[in-house]
Amino acid sequence: LTGAAGDSAGEAVANLGDVDGDGIDDLAVGAPGHGAAGAVYLVFGPVGGAQALEDSERIDGDSAGDRLGNALAGGADLDEDGHLDLILGSSAANGERGRVWVLTDLMGASPTLADAAVRIDGSSFDRLGQTLAVVGDLDADGHLEFAVGGDQADEAFLFYGPMGGVLGVIDAQARMTGSEGDEIGGALAGAGDIDGDGYDELLVSDPDVSEAYLYYGGRR
Repeated sequence: LTGAAGDSAGEAVANLGDVDGDGIDDLAVGAPGHGAAGAVYLVFGPVGGAQALEDSERIDGDSAGDRLGNALAGGADLDEDGHLDLILGSSAANGERGRVWVLTDLMGASPTLADAAVRIDGSSFDRLGQTLAVVGDLDADGHLEFAVGGDQADEAFLFYGPMGGVLGVIDAQARMTGSEGDEIGGALAGAGDIDGDGYDELLVSDPDVSEAYLYYGGRR
């Protein structure tokens, strides 16, 4: 999968699952250097051999300098409408506060950010959306959660599903906080249920202090 010169295609990638219901998984490829605002390409399977990303469906960033597609996550139905969703990060958007979108209908005609069912805005130069992860069902209520990191936030934020509308970091149900200048949330991942108690866990890294932290799920 080949992007254009200078568009940073592949800085983020995600398996979307089988979005179009043809029995073959589909992909998203971030190209935060595309054009002025960045872009994300939707690549519907099957895929084989060399393929130019410009031949794929493209979602463009909103404003110059946004760098849409610097982080991606997918393969989950966060709003529980029966369709697999795509989470898109744009850490330089919103005046460097960062912004995250959740697109829930990827089979619509030319999906755009305006179609997002969820938008989460960062605050105070958080650069929210630098990292993203669907992390499973931490409280075993049958709804999926996802985590968002910002490389200037000194925090990572956890949002419990289901969700919708325009949110801010103040709406996060949990925060993982580091010391000032730390990069907690530099990487995020769902860890599965590693202790067998029926609750999924969350793994959060802080590369500035060379540590990773495991947060155990449980009833809220």
